[in-house]
Amino acid sequence: MKVLGSPPRALSAIRQSAAVLTIVLLTLSAFAKDVPGSPHNRSLARSYVVSARNAWSAGNQTQAREKLKLALQADPTYGEAYLLMGLIEFQSGNVATSIQLYKHAIRLQPSSYSAHYNLALSYLREHRLPDGKLELERAVKLDPSQADAAYDLGVVLLELGDPSAAIVHLERSRKLNPHRPDVSFNLVRANLEAGKISEARGEAEAARPGRGPAR
Repeated sequence: MKVLGSPPRALSAIRQSAAVLTIVLLTLSAFAKDVPGSPHNRSLARSYVVSARNAWSAGNQTQAREKLKLALQADPTYGEAYLLMGLIEFQSGNVATSIQLYKHAIRLQPSSYSAHYNLALSYLREHRLPDGKLELERAVKLDPSQADAAYDLGVVLLELGDPSAAIVHLERSRKLNPHRPDVSFNLVRANLEAGKISEARGEAEAARPGRGPAR
């Protein structure tokens, strides 16, 4: 996680994010007014989002944003468009803007694992660990098969001083993905902080080169 830096620079970054957010939200409101009532053209919006995702994957953020603008003109209630816009803003360093976009995506698609998980990552980037924990818990509940969400939740719980709960999620993460080496490191930490010395020793031993993950 990266700290914004000196206070003047931090203030400038906050103002810039706020300006971007204002433009985004005003634009989206305009889209909503321009489009007649339901049914919205979801199929057209979906095709624009696919094109935007392809452009983003190719590193062309300008084209991705243009395609998303068209998607929202077609259907301003399409949550996937807000989600992808949030990902682009996050990647561009506009974390505050990404948070608002993810929240809007969640209002439209409350059961979206990706929206809750990426909102959690934005909160964590801003060092808002309690908020990040809540969104990770929602993400894990929505899709228990996701190893990354379980791992991140375990690490956040460890940072928040709850090693026992952290162990549960870190162990589940390892069951889902046994090839992630940093799980063992954090399980050693969690067991030590929970006072489980023998378990910590076993994790450290299993993590030695040439040894498989602890079971």
